[in-house]
Amino acid sequence: MTKFPDKGWTTSSINRSYKKFRDMGTVDRRQCSDRQRSAACTDDENIDRVNDIESRGPAGTHNTVCEISRETGIPKSSVVRIIVR
Repeated sequence: MTKFPDKGWTTSSINRSYKKFRDMGTVDRRQCSDRQRSAACTDDENIDRVNDIESRGPAGTHNTVCEISRETGIPKSSVVRIIVR
């Protein structure tokens, strides 16, 4: 900390980095390759349900993410992921 005062490091951040290096052998972030996405986002049936609800109604209108989530039972974050796709 005294050698690099412009970095803004704290004692706790240095200790955390040291512990991570000691435990893992590196301070790099772990890759979360084992983590799977929510089934609601990857399920073709749910994607079709969201797209059907989106296309209902007069042209130029739309349902909100909350309305779609409430109607389908799919979490809002997954609805957003489906719409943005």
